[in-house]
Amino acid sequence: YPKKAFQVKFEESISMLGMPKSKTWLLMATFQDGSLTRNKVFFDLATQLGLEYSVTSEPADVYINNNYMGSYIICSKVEVGENRVDIGKDDYLLELDNYEDDYQIETAINNSKITIKNPDLDEATTEEINRVKLDVKSKMDAIEKLIYDENSTIEQLNELIDVRSIAGMYWLQEITENYDALSGSTYMYYKNGKLYMGPAWDLDYTLNVDKSFATYKEYYILNNSALATRENVNWYKELMKKQEFSDIVDEIFLENISNLEAITENITQYSTRIKQSAEMNAIVWPYADKTVSGKYWMYITWSEKDFDEAVKNFKSRIEERVAWYKNEYQNLDYDT
Repeated sequence: YPKKAFQVKFEESISMLGMPKSKTWLLMATFQDGSLTRNKVFFDLATQLGLEYSVTSEPADVYINNNYMGSYIICSKVEVGENRVDIGKDDYLLELDNYEDDYQIETAINNSKITIKNPDLDEATTEEINRVKLDVKSKMDAIEKLIYDENSTIEQLNELIDVRSIAGMYWLQEITENYDALSGSTYMYYKNGKLYMGPAWDLDYTLNVDKSFATYKEYYILNNSALATRENVNWYKELMKKQEFSDIVDEIFLENISNLEAITENITQYSTRIKQSAEMNAIVWPYADKTVSGKYWMYITWSEKDFDEAVKNFKSRIEERVAWYKNEYQNLDYDT
C-alpha cells in the first residue's frame, strides 16, 4: 500500500506514550481499515481474553521530516524481551506463516508452515540453524500428533500445550473473523516445555473490512469455508472434537460476554478520540481513491466513503456477530 508502516529503534529502551519500555516500536498504518480502530480494539480484546504478552498500542499523528504521513497506531512489536514476550534463551517464538522462509519447518501430519522468529538465526551457523529447526520440528510434530489423536486426553494435551491460551485465541480469531487466522501473523511461543498461542497480531483485516469473505451468523474457524486458511492449518477442527476442550472454549465465551458486549462502546470511545486525526488522515489518503478498483490492490474494492461510515459498519458487524453467538449459547448454564 502507499501508506507505509515503519519500525523505529532507539539506542536505549524508552516508554512510548506511557507503554512499557522497549527499544523497538512499530508505527502501524492500518490502511486497510477505514475506521482506523480494528487493531486497537482487538488488541485490547486479546488482553481481556487472557492472552499473555498482548500488544499495547496508542494512536498518533505521524510526521517525518515535517511531512504529515497520516493517522497511525504506535504499538509494541511481537518480539522476545522483558516487556515483550518474556521467554528463556532455550525457548522459541514461532509464527504460523503463509510465506516461505529460510528458518521455517513443516510439520509431519498437517504440513503446517511454522517460522522460527526467535532465536535470531541470521548470524547462526548452518549447524546451529539445523539443530534449532530439528528441535522445533520435533516439538511441533509431537504436539500435532496429540491434537490429531482422537484418543488423546485433555491431561495429555495440557502437558504440551497451554489449553486456555489455545482456547482464548480461538475466540479472538472467531469473533473477529480474521482473514489471516491460522495462516499468517498467528504467533505462538514455546516456554518451559509448553506451547502457548499469542501474542495476537495484525487484526485490521477482519469482519469483511474491505470485501466479503465471511457471514456474521455462522461459525467461522470451524466452518468449511472456501478460504484456505480454514481448511489447512486448523488444529481447532480436531481439538473441538474433544469434549473437554470444547467445554473450556464454552467457559471462556461465557466468562467474557461482558467484554464482548463492550466492544461497541470501545469502538465509540476510540473513534471519538481519533476523530480529528482520522479527518486529517482522509485528506492525505482519501476514501474516494480507495473506491477505484485496482488503484491500491487489484482485487480489493472499498465501499466506505468516509470515517463515520466505516465506524458505523464496524459497530454493526461486531454487534451482529456477538448477538449471534449469545443466541447460540442462550440455553447453556455455566457454574464457575
